[in-house]
Amino acid sequence: MIFLILVPLAIIPLVTMPLVAMADEDRPQIVVPRKSMEQVYVKCAGCHRMDGSGGGGYGGVAASFRETQLSHDEMVMVITDGRPHKGMPSWKGMLDPREIEGIATYIEENFKGKTTAANMQK
Repeated sequence: MIFLILVPLAIIPLVTMPLVAMADEDRPQIVVPRKSMEQVYVKCAGCHRMDGSGGGGYGGVAASFRETQLSHDEMVMVITDGRPHKGMPSWKGMLDPREIEGIATYIEENFKGKTTAANMQK
């Protein structure tokens, strides 16, 4: 009689393990869409222009991202804290740290050290 009790108990883990594994594998994945950095950069373009060339904006003359000498960390600091004396607002609290890092990278990859098509024609 003891044999009959032990055998069913030994089989329970074997029966339930594959079901648990299958449940994890079949679980639907939730993907939260994130904005592209170009979509976030639109906030900067009002002053710095879509091509990153800078010029006149709401707060004065915006810096050209194409001519900037700022390091990545310095750009993150300026985006985060702003430069109020130059008209650059702080984006802390309006953009999360991931977005601020992403914008600095976007600027480096798309504008920093690159000329515009208009400048190439001169």
